[in-house]
Amino acid sequence: MNGWKMAFFGTLTISIIILTLVGYIIVVQSLTIAHDNHSYYELKKDITILSKIISDSNVQKRRIIEMLVKNKLIDDENISGDTLFLNQSLLIFRNEQLLKITVHYD
Repeated sequence: MNGWKMAFFGTLTISIIILTLVGYIIVVQSLTIAHDNHSYYELKKDITILSKIISDSNVQKRRIIEMLVKNKLIDDENISGDTLFLNQSLLIFRNEQLLKITVHYD
């Protein structure tokens, strides 16, 4: 085999491998960005909801649940004991009063 044929096919093979890897990286990066944007949107939505709840001086569990159900933001499956699950946040209650708010990730 001539030297130019080996060089040509070697370069072609390496070019195809590099283009495949670059394409894979672009697809993975775009999926990651889409997931991050969705998570950011959900967290921003939770912060808006929580700011409305906290601005109300009555932060009892019953009142918060009523407000969230009224706005169709939660249903019964989002409530587990003293914990209330929003999109990216957890509201934790003790003695029917809001104890703390934490962020959880998928």
